[in-house]
Amino acid sequence: MRNASLLRITVARAFLLQPLIASADAKQQIESHFHKKLFYIRGFYRDDQLVYDDHGNVQGQPQTGPWSLALVQIDKVEVRSDEFRLQGRRGAAIYDAKQKKFEYITPGSAGKIKMIVRAPIGALSDSALDALSERMFIAQLTQQDLPEAWRDFFMGRQRISKDFPPNVPVPNLQSDGQPVFRVSPKDGVNPPKPLATPDPSYEEVARQAKVQGTTVLNLIVNRQGLPEHIEVVKPLGMGLDDSAIETVSSWRFKPAMMSGQPVAVLISVEVAFRLY
Repeated sequence: MRNASLLRITVARAFLLQPLIASADAKQQIESHFHKKLFYIRGFYRDDQLVYDDHGNVQGQPQTGPWSLALVQIDKVEVRSDEFRLQGRRGAAIYDAKQKKFEYITPGSAGKIKMIVRAPIGALSDSALDALSERMFIAQLTQQDLPEAWRDFFMGRQRISKDFPPNVPVPNLQSDGQPVFRVSPKDGVNPPKPLATPDPSYEEVARQAKVQGTTVLNLIVNRQGLPEHIEVVKPLGMGLDDSAIETVSSWRFKPAMMSGQPVAVLISVEVAFRLY
Protein backbone atom coordinates (compact mmCIF):
# COMPACT_ATOMS: atom_id res chain seq x y z
CA MET A 1 0.00 0.00 0.00
CA ARG A 2 1.32 3.39 -0.89
CA ASN A 3 0.74 6.53 1.10
CA ALA A 4 0.63 9.86 -0.62
CA SER A 5 0.02 13.31 0.69
CA LEU A 6 -2.79 15.09 -1.09
CA LEU A 7 -1.97 18.28 -2.91
CA ARG A 8 -3.61 21.13 -1.10
CA ILE A 9 -3.70 24.79 -1.99
CA THR A 10 -5.43 27.16 0.39
CA VAL A 11 -7.02 30.26 -0.99
CA ALA A 12 -7.05 33.59 0.75
CA ARG A 13 -10.57 35.00 0.65
CA ALA A 14 -11.20 38.71 0.27
CA PHE A 15 -13.88 39.74 2.75
CA LEU A 16 -15.47 43.02 1.71
CA LEU A 17 -17.18 45.46 4.04
CA GLN A 18 -19.68 46.65 1.44
CA PRO A 19 -22.25 44.33 -0.19
CA LEU A 20 -21.43 45.56 -3.68
CA ILE A 21 -18.07 46.27 -5.23
CA ALA A 22 -17.95 49.91 -6.26
CA SER A 23 -16.49 50.38 -9.72
CA ALA A 24 -13.67 52.53 -8.32
CA ASP A 25 -12.65 49.70 -6.01
CA ALA A 26 -13.30 46.85 -8.43
CA LYS A 27 -9.72 46.37 -9.56
CA GLN A 28 -8.39 46.36 -6.02
CA GLN A 29 -11.03 43.92 -4.78
CA ILE A 30 -10.67 41.51 -7.70
CA GLU A 31 -6.90 41.68 -7.51
CA SER A 32 -7.11 40.87 -3.81
CA HIS A 33 -9.19 37.84 -4.70
CA PHE A 34 -7.04 36.47 -7.55
CA HIS A 35 -3.68 38.21 -7.96
CA LYS A 36 -0.63 36.01 -7.26
CA LYS A 37 -2.87 33.17 -6.09
CA LEU A 38 -2.41 29.52 -7.08
CA PHE A 39 -5.41 27.49 -8.18
CA TYR A 40 -6.36 24.38 -10.08
CA ILE A 41 -8.58 25.14 -13.04
CA ARG A 42 -11.88 23.39 -12.41
CA GLY A 43 -12.53 20.99 -15.26
CA PHE A 44 -8.76 20.72 -15.87
CA TYR A 45 -9.07 22.69 -19.13
CA ARG A 46 -5.93 22.97 -21.21
CA ASP A 47 -6.91 25.71 -23.71
CA ASP A 48 -4.74 28.83 -23.52
CA GLN A 49 -7.83 31.08 -23.43
CA LEU A 50 -11.03 30.42 -21.49
CA VAL A 51 -14.23 32.48 -21.36
CA TYR A 52 -16.66 32.40 -18.43
CA ASP A 53 -20.10 33.90 -17.78
CA ASP A 54 -21.03 35.93 -14.71
CA HIS A 55 -21.68 32.74 -12.71
CA GLY A 56 -18.28 31.22 -13.47
CA ASN A 57 -19.55 28.74 -16.05
CA VAL A 58 -17.07 28.06 -18.83
CA GLN A 59 -18.30 28.91 -22.32
CA GLY A 60 -17.91 26.69 -25.36
CA GLN A 61 -16.31 23.28 -25.16
CA PRO A 62 -12.67 23.71 -24.15
CA GLN A 63 -10.38 20.70 -24.25
CA THR A 64 -9.78 18.95 -20.94
CA GLY A 65 -6.45 17.54 -19.86
CA PRO A 66 -4.55 16.02 -16.94
CA TRP A 67 -5.08 17.49 -13.48
CA SER A 68 -1.29 17.60 -13.05
CA LEU A 69 -1.11 20.25 -15.80
CA ALA A 70 -4.06 22.33 -14.52
CA LEU A 71 -2.25 24.45 -11.94
CA VAL A 72 -2.26 28.19 -12.63
CA GLN A 73 -0.77 31.26 -10.97
CA ILE A 74 -2.63 34.50 -11.69
CA ASP A 75 -0.09 37.22 -12.50
CA LYS A 76 -2.23 40.03 -13.89
CA VAL A 77 -5.80 41.26 -13.40
CA GLU A 78 -7.44 43.65 -15.86
CA VAL A 79 -10.84 45.09 -14.88
CA ARG A 80 -13.38 46.63 -17.25
CA SER A 81 -16.97 47.72 -16.69
CA ASP A 82 -18.52 44.54 -18.10
CA GLU A 83 -15.75 41.97 -17.59
CA PHE A 84 -12.43 41.25 -15.99
CA ARG A 85 -9.48 39.32 -17.36
CA LEU A 86 -7.01 37.11 -15.58
CA GLN A 87 -3.64 36.37 -17.11
CA GLY A 88 -1.45 33.70 -15.64
CA ARG A 89 1.14 31.00 -16.04
CA ARG A 90 0.39 27.33 -15.93
CA GLY A 91 2.33 25.16 -13.55
CA ALA A 92 2.69 21.40 -13.35
CA ALA A 93 2.90 18.71 -10.70
CA ILE A 94 5.64 16.08 -10.79
CA TYR A 95 5.86 13.07 -8.49
CA ASP A 96 8.84 12.66 -6.16
CA ALA A 97 9.06 8.90 -5.65
CA LYS A 98 11.53 9.20 -2.76
CA GLN A 99 9.38 11.64 -0.82
CA LYS A 100 6.18 9.95 -2.02
CA LYS A 101 4.47 13.21 -2.83
CA PHE A 102 3.86 15.62 -5.69
CA GLU A 103 6.00 18.71 -6.10
CA TYR A 104 5.16 21.83 -8.06
CA ILE A 105 7.11 22.89 -11.11
CA THR A 106 7.70 26.62 -11.59
CA PRO A 107 4.64 28.41 -13.04
CA GLY A 108 5.18 29.01 -16.73
CA SER A 109 6.59 25.56 -17.34
CA ALA A 110 3.26 24.52 -18.86
CA GLY A 111 2.57 27.72 -20.80
CA LYS A 112 0.44 30.82 -20.33
CA ILE A 113 -3.31 31.28 -20.03
CA LYS A 114 -5.86 34.09 -20.32
CA MET A 115 -9.27 33.85 -18.63
CA ILE A 116 -12.06 36.30 -19.54
CA VAL A 117 -14.95 36.64 -17.09
CA ARG A 118 -17.96 38.41 -18.60
CA ALA A 119 -19.58 39.81 -15.47
CA PRO A 120 -20.92 43.35 -14.80
CA ILE A 121 -18.44 44.58 -12.23
CA GLY A 122 -20.87 46.89 -10.46
CA ALA A 123 -23.22 43.99 -9.74
CA LEU A 124 -20.62 41.72 -8.16
CA SER A 125 -21.16 41.27 -4.44
CA ASP A 126 -18.60 39.65 -2.20
CA SER A 127 -20.59 36.42 -2.07
CA ALA A 128 -21.06 36.47 -5.85
CA LEU A 129 -17.32 36.85 -6.35
CA ASP A 130 -16.68 33.93 -3.99
CA ALA A 131 -19.22 31.76 -5.82
CA LEU A 132 -17.79 32.73 -9.20
CA SER A 133 -14.30 31.76 -8.06
CA GLU A 134 -15.59 28.42 -6.75
CA ARG A 135 -17.04 27.60 -10.16
CA MET A 136 -13.83 28.53 -11.98
CA PHE A 137 -11.18 27.11 -9.70
CA ILE A 138 -10.47 24.33 -7.24
CA ALA A 139 -8.98 25.93 -4.16
CA GLN A 140 -8.30 22.70 -2.30
CA LEU A 141 -7.88 19.54 -4.34
CA THR A 142 -9.62 16.46 -2.89
CA GLN A 143 -10.16 12.87 -4.02
CA GLN A 144 -13.63 13.80 -5.26
CA ASP A 145 -12.16 16.37 -7.65
CA LEU A 146 -9.84 13.83 -9.26
CA PRO A 147 -10.56 11.33 -12.03
CA GLU A 148 -11.54 7.91 -10.72
CA ALA A 149 -8.21 6.39 -11.79
CA TRP A 150 -6.45 8.55 -9.18
CA ARG A 151 -8.70 8.19 -6.16
CA ASP A 152 -7.29 5.00 -4.64
CA PHE A 153 -3.76 6.36 -4.99
CA PHE A 154 -4.54 9.53 -3.06
CA MET A 155 -6.39 7.52 -0.43
CA GLY A 156 -3.25 5.43 0.07
CA ARG A 157 -4.74 2.15 -1.06
CA GLN A 158 -4.61 -0.21 -4.03
CA ARG A 159 -6.54 -3.26 -5.10
CA ILE A 160 -3.76 -5.82 -5.63
CA SER A 161 -2.81 -7.46 -2.34
CA LYS A 162 -0.85 -10.53 -1.27
CA ASP A 163 -3.16 -11.11 1.66
CA PHE A 164 -5.51 -13.43 -0.22
CA PRO A 165 -4.94 -16.49 -2.47
CA PRO A 166 -4.76 -15.96 -6.25
CA ASN A 167 -7.20 -18.75 -7.08
CA VAL A 168 -10.10 -17.23 -5.13
CA PRO A 169 -12.01 -14.08 -6.16
CA VAL A 170 -10.56 -10.71 -5.20
CA PRO A 171 -12.79 -9.32 -2.42
CA ASN A 172 -15.19 -6.51 -3.34
CA LEU A 173 -14.24 -6.57 -7.00
CA GLN A 174 -16.24 -7.78 -10.00
CA SER A 175 -16.23 -7.50 -13.77
CA ASP A 176 -19.65 -7.55 -15.42
CA GLY A 177 -21.04 -9.30 -12.36
CA GLN A 178 -18.34 -11.99 -12.49
CA PRO A 179 -15.48 -12.61 -10.02
CA VAL A 180 -11.98 -11.24 -10.57
CA PHE A 181 -8.84 -13.27 -9.78
CA ARG A 182 -5.13 -12.67 -9.29
CA VAL A 183 -2.77 -14.18 -11.85
CA SER A 184 -0.80 -17.21 -10.64
CA PRO A 185 0.03 -20.01 -13.12
CA LYS A 186 1.06 -22.39 -10.32
CA ASP A 187 -2.43 -21.99 -8.86
CA GLY A 188 -4.15 -22.48 -12.20
CA VAL A 189 -4.77 -18.82 -13.12
CA ASN A 190 -2.84 -18.19 -16.34
CA PRO A 191 -2.15 -14.57 -17.33
CA PRO A 192 -3.73 -12.73 -20.24
CA LYS A 193 -1.54 -12.48 -23.34
CA PRO A 194 -1.02 -9.08 -24.97
CA LEU A 195 -2.27 -8.83 -28.55
CA ALA A 196 -1.98 -5.08 -29.15
CA THR A 197 -0.09 -2.67 -26.88
CA PRO A 198 0.46 0.67 -28.65
CA ASP A 199 2.96 3.10 -27.13
CA PRO A 200 1.78 6.17 -25.21
CA SER A 201 2.05 9.72 -26.48
CA TYR A 202 4.55 11.99 -24.74
CA GLU A 203 3.17 15.18 -23.17
CA GLU A 204 5.14 18.04 -24.71
CA VAL A 205 5.50 19.77 -21.34
CA ALA A 206 7.10 16.63 -19.90
CA ARG A 207 9.31 16.25 -22.96
CA GLN A 208 10.62 19.80 -22.63
CA ALA A 209 11.28 19.24 -18.93
CA LYS A 210 13.08 15.97 -19.81
CA VAL A 211 10.88 13.96 -17.47
CA GLN A 212 11.43 10.21 -17.90
CA GLY A 213 10.42 7.15 -15.97
CA THR A 214 7.82 4.44 -15.58
CA THR A 215 4.18 4.70 -14.60
CA VAL A 216 2.67 1.66 -12.87
CA LEU A 217 -1.04 0.99 -13.29
CA ASN A 218 -3.45 -1.59 -11.94
CA LEU A 219 -6.27 -2.79 -14.18
CA ILE A 220 -8.74 -5.57 -14.74
CA VAL A 221 -8.50 -7.55 -17.98
CA ASN A 222 -12.02 -8.86 -18.45
CA ARG A 223 -13.16 -12.15 -19.99
CA GLN A 224 -13.17 -10.52 -23.43
CA GLY A 225 -9.56 -9.36 -23.06
CA LEU A 226 -10.46 -5.70 -22.59
CA PRO A 227 -9.00 -3.38 -19.92
CA GLU A 228 -11.32 -2.08 -17.19
CA HIS A 229 -11.04 -0.03 -14.00
CA ILE A 230 -7.56 1.34 -14.61
CA GLU A 231 -5.94 2.99 -11.58
CA VAL A 232 -2.64 4.71 -10.86
CA VAL A 233 -0.26 2.90 -8.49
CA LYS A 234 3.04 4.69 -9.12
CA PRO A 235 2.82 8.02 -10.97
CA LEU A 236 5.25 10.32 -12.73
CA GLY A 237 3.20 13.50 -13.05
CA MET A 238 3.23 16.20 -15.72
CA GLY A 239 0.42 14.51 -17.62
CA LEU A 240 2.33 11.32 -18.39
CA ASP A 241 0.16 9.12 -16.18
CA ASP A 242 -3.00 10.22 -17.96
CA SER A 243 -1.32 9.50 -21.27
CA ALA A 244 -0.49 6.02 -19.96
CA ILE A 245 -4.09 5.47 -18.84
CA GLU A 246 -5.43 6.50 -22.24
CA THR A 247 -3.00 4.20 -24.02
CA VAL A 248 -3.55 1.17 -21.78
CA SER A 249 -7.31 1.53 -22.20
CA SER A 250 -6.74 0.76 -25.91
CA TRP A 251 -4.67 -2.38 -25.28
CA ARG A 252 -6.11 -5.75 -26.21
CA PHE A 253 -5.40 -9.15 -24.69
CA LYS A 254 -6.13 -12.81 -25.10
CA PRO A 255 -8.10 -13.41 -21.87
CA ALA A 256 -6.64 -15.06 -18.79
CA MET A 257 -7.63 -18.70 -18.37
CA MET A 258 -8.63 -20.78 -15.36
CA SER A 259 -9.67 -24.43 -15.68
CA GLY A 260 -9.96 -23.94 -19.45
CA GLN A 261 -12.33 -20.96 -19.15
CA PRO A 262 -11.67 -17.24 -19.65
CA VAL A 263 -11.70 -15.26 -16.41
CA ALA A 264 -11.27 -11.63 -15.42
CA VAL A 265 -7.99 -10.91 -13.67
CA LEU A 266 -6.41 -8.02 -11.82
CA ILE A 267 -2.91 -7.18 -13.08
CA SER A 268 -0.25 -4.48 -12.89
CA VAL A 269 1.40 -3.02 -15.98
CA GLU A 270 4.34 -0.69 -16.44
CA VAL A 271 4.32 2.05 -19.06
CA ALA A 272 7.77 3.48 -19.76
CA PHE A 273 8.51 7.00 -20.98
CA ARG A 274 12.00 7.43 -22.40
CA LEU A 275 13.67 10.23 -24.33
CA TYR A 276 16.21 9.29 -26.98
